[in-house]
Formats: sequence, C-alpha cells, structure tokens
Amino acid sequence: DQAVAEQVAQEAVPADAPVADEAPREEAAADIAESAPEQAPQPEVIADEPVKAAEAAPVETQQDDVKAPVVA
Repeated sequence: DQAVAEQVAQEAVPADAPVADEAPREEAAADIAESAPEQAPQPEVIADEPVKAAEAAPVETQQDDVKAPVVA
C-alpha cells in the first residue's frame, strides 16, 4: 500500500515542482493566507490572548507583573 501511495504522490506532483521544504515558511504562510484567508491565523486574535489571560489573572498578580519593572 505504501508503494502505491508513493507512486500516486509522485504522479500528482510535477517533476519540476518546487519541494515544499525548500520554500521559506514565510512565503508558504503568505500563500496560505492569500488562498484561504479564513484559515489563516488572525494576528489580532493571537495578540488578544495574552491580554485576556492578564485580565483573567488575579489583580494582585497583574499589578505585580506591570508595576515591579517600572519601580525597579
């Protein structure tokens, strides 16, 4: 079965097609974002996660994290 799967995979990809591992990850991510925006990670959503975590944290912990470096 594995040999058949490999043969099918080779036939499906042109011999001159670039190997995925050779493409920079940034370009691949950009291609995915352009071809399927709804599947691409949303930067604003990712950026909000630490904020939500900080808001969910106890107030004492949040104040320590924010004020300690400022005082020091």
